[in-house]
Amino acid sequence: MSTVTSGAVVPIVRVAILADSRLTEMALPTELPLREILPAVQRLVIPAAENERSFTDGEAAFGAAPHLSLAPIGGAPFSLDASLDTVGVVDGDLLALQPVPTGPAAPGIVEDIADAAMIFSHSRQSPWGATHIQRGALSAVIGVALVATGLAVTHRLATGALAGLLTVSGIAAVLAVAGLLVTARSALTGSALSIAAVVPIAAALAL
Repeated sequence: MSTVTSGAVVPIVRVAILADSRLTEMALPTELPLREILPAVQRLVIPAAENERSFTDGEAAFGAAPHLSLAPIGGAPFSLDASLDTVGVVDGDLLALQPVPTGPAAPGIVEDIADAAMIFSHSRQSPWGATHIQRGALSAVIGVALVATGLAVTHRLATGALAGLLTVSGIAAVLAVAGLLVTARSALTGSALSIAAVVPIAAALAL
């Protein structure tokens, strides 16, 4: 739903807001951050006297005025930097006005591609470690062994030469022995090599 303001279409959403046992229906812009629309929402749903009392009670309990935000019934308050569109609020939703709990800040809301790129660049600050390199090397070794097995089998079937059978047998032996030796240091790597050895072993028996 949208409304026209000075020739510009402003998307809005109609919701019901529960605050201090009062239910108020209103239309709110969907693309503005909650921190910009909450002051007006608070003035509409909480009378001035109640607002003043809530402010005073919040200062007494927490040492400062509590920040309020909208939240789904039974759910956590939305981030003040988010918009209603970002958090998925639609027409007819029932929301509650409640204090934002103190503690670590909620994860940032990705509003555009620039934000997403920044978050992605932060995630890339941790470079590959030794574990990633070992896994890559293991995958490469197994891949080369399987390709070599396939070529040797093809050569054996095409020419009948003994070299193909010897190559397949050699690959099977190398993988099997390597799997046994490596298992003592890394069970996962040893298992991967042993499983890979099954292919050339089966090929050698078939030839």
